[in-house]
Amino acid sequence: MPAKQNCDSNFIRSTAIRRKGLWAAGIKTPVNAVLTNRYHFRSQCCHHHHHHLICQSKQIASVRCESHRTISLMSQVTKLILRVLLARARRKIREHIAEEQYGFMPDKGTRNAIFILRMLSERAIEMQKDLFVCFIDYEKAFDNVRHAQLFQDLEELGLDTKDLHFLSELYWKQSAAMRVDGELGRWIPILKGARQGCVTSPDFFNEYAEKILAHLEDQEGVCVGGRKLNNLRYADDTTLLADSEGKLQRLLDVVARESANRGLKVNIKKTFSMVISKSKVPPKCTVFVNGKEIQQVESFSYLGSVVTSDGRSDHDIKQRIGRAKTVFGNMKKVLLSQRIKLTTRLRVLYCYVWSVLLYGCETWTISETMKERLRAVEMWFLRRMLKISWTEKKSNLEVRRAAGVQRTLMMTIRQRQLDFFGHVMRRKGLEALVVTGKVEGRRARGRQRQKYLDSLCTCLEDNVSPIQLIRATEDRLFWHDMVANVVNDDTAP
Repeated sequence: MPAKQNCDSNFIRSTAIRRKGLWAAGIKTPVNAVLTNRYHFRSQCCHHHHHHLICQSKQIASVRCESHRTISLMSQVTKLILRVLLARARRKIREHIAEEQYGFMPDKGTRNAIFILRMLSERAIEMQKDLFVCFIDYEKAFDNVRHAQLFQDLEELGLDTKDLHFLSELYWKQSAAMRVDGELGRWIPILKGARQGCVTSPDFFNEYAEKILAHLEDQEGVCVGGRKLNNLRYADDTTLLADSEGKLQRLLDVVARESANRGLKVNIKKTFSMVISKSKVPPKCTVFVNGKEIQQVESFSYLGSVVTSDGRSDHDIKQRIGRAKTVFGNMKKVLLSQRIKLTTRLRVLYCYVWSVLLYGCETWTISETMKERLRAVEMWFLRRMLKISWTEKKSNLEVRRAAGVQRTLMMTIRQRQLDFFGHVMRRKGLEALVVTGKVEGRRARGRQRQKYLDSLCTCLEDNVSPIQLIRATEDRLFWHDMVANVVNDDTAP
């Protein structure tokens, strides 16, 4: 036992040094004593179980409870201990999480999930197939996690008994109080839900939801490269994929049933279906959850990026341009101020406005029409920052000379796309599968629609084909040279 305690103490000390740097600040002895005492002997003070909840509104001036979210304030000592325990638990939890989960996972993010959905849409349309999609939303997913089932799942993973007991006490004995305008309400015991603001909640919820989606392994979906792909996930945002209405209904039935068994309820009002098709009028998709019909839509904001039934990126690009202009208008006191140097204002533009404009740009298939719109919005920003009216009839070249800059927006987008594409292809994950995997069907006669790989090939100085582009990603150094040779867009008017 002493050897085990020394080993655990060293682990706590070394992990905390890496994450917080507390021991380097000269408080090694007291903090180490507190952590070791509370971990080994389960001597937990009441502040480990008590946390304050601050309410934030999702919508401006909303008075409805469901339009608010809560943020939990926890003690720093509790967070430090949980960081150590989470580092241990992640070794086993992440081995159990499916490849389709892109939320709170290393080297994954929203753009990966958006990329897969867009590529599946392109491949299905290319082979004259319809892609049936259902975007599922849960009612308060994190708040309805059942503690008993959660810790049963963690115990089945083989977590350390002492770690599991420490975590279970935090969950079973926790209570919270709302803080409104600085006043603290009465303490209320929390009987279900993931701990708000806890560093372990994202990983624990992924493990909890994995038990639901694991029942889809034997179900049909979309066949790509000999593999069945029937769902994409980002935390609690679940997307079901199928190549027919009947298959989508069966997937939805399984998810609704297993979710109810684990205390999660599908939100009918925020769950939508969509058929991504080459047809001008998408086919009808009638699916139900618990006898209630799911609304079919032609566009949906998936992880912040707009997905449409025609499988194109045009609507998302237009929306991004509109949002960027809104941010520009909100910051016009800074961006249009003559008291601030132009170089400083340009840096603010790139930091705050372009970051909104370029969200998800790695997944765009950019047509010539959208290219012109992106070039136009770049000049729109410059003309307003320099206060040059259209009545002055100055050319874009004259405006850029006055600003001392060149066109860089399209080049930035292309470089981001190539960097992202090369990275995901070398990972050999689902992203590479949907790009290179075979999709059953026949191509339509005549000229094919422009695809993602086609748009990437056109921006390189060397005349390469999509196959050569995919092969080039395997050599990292060669690929970096290709990315550096993106065609300069400054020659555009």
